[in-house]
Amino acid sequence: MNCDGDESVCNHDPSKVYGDTSYDKGSGCDRSDSAEIKGLTVDGVPLERRFNIARSGATTDNVTTTGFKGRRPQIDDLRDIARDNEVRLVALPIGGNDLKFAGILQDCVKAYFYPSLFNKGCRGAKEKELADGLDPARAKVVKSVEAIRNVLREAGQEDGSYQIVLQSYPNPLPLGRDYRAPENAPVPPANYSRYLSAGCPFLDADSDWAHSSVVPRISAMLRGAANEAGVSFLDLQDAFAGHELCSRTTRQAGPCSEAISAVRACESEGRAASGRSEAVEQGVDDDVRRLTGTQLGHLP
Repeated sequence: MNCDGDESVCNHDPSKVYGDTSYDKGSGCDRSDSAEIKGLTVDGVPLERRFNIARSGATTDNVTTTGFKGRRPQIDDLRDIARDNEVRLVALPIGGNDLKFAGILQDCVKAYFYPSLFNKGCRGAKEKELADGLDPARAKVVKSVEAIRNVLREAGQEDGSYQIVLQSYPNPLPLGRDYRAPENAPVPPANYSRYLSAGCPFLDADSDWAHSSVVPRISAMLRGAANEAGVSFLDLQDAFAGHELCSRTTRQAGPCSEAISAVRACESEGRAASGRSEAVEQGVDDDVRRLTGTQLGHLP
């Protein structure tokens, strides 16, 4: 990334992170070089045996039945992987796009700039749609898990020979009281100060709703789907705790930060979430040298 002197204008190259899958010049799948399935440390398991077939923006249908971004359903990619490898772990972050979570956040931005059109904030515009969508999304998540099982059965693997880990989503926004900039200055003409000074166009009430209601309900829905399908569940809703977008406790990387360890363990406020991840990883079959990991869904 190259920036001017005051860092008001920056040029960046998405391919540095996403390679030929970047949204800018690649396939648009946005498969990060630091995706979970790539960053997992397992002795004796080379990177070429860790497969990331996730696609940014994918829904459960794009996992099971419908192509996306010019590619076939992800389940077909898994079928090819299972034909030549013994799959031991499938990470599945899915369901948020079925609920149009990105659209909820976009409406929250609109509610900040155009309050007269959103007199109840984005909550008033999106609450019913979200509430009505939770049960159908749960059913589709369970169906996705069963589709994965069927593909692995076709490849000759028994159900107990691998783990499927369904995971939820980190909370992207802090509570309204925890922003580093106020919602608005007390008097005009300095309205929109949270956006102008910090680039964070969200109302306190909408942030509270997204943080304390939307994300927890999505996590609860996914936990229920995991229980129904009989798979592991990794709850990531607190993974960004204290480090949410525009939170007053976030900070940019400083001189003590390193590329391989951007935040020191003693400074991390997300250690509880990391502990949950370790518990799931340690539950994988002891024969880790034969493990092949696969990540589906839409959190590349």
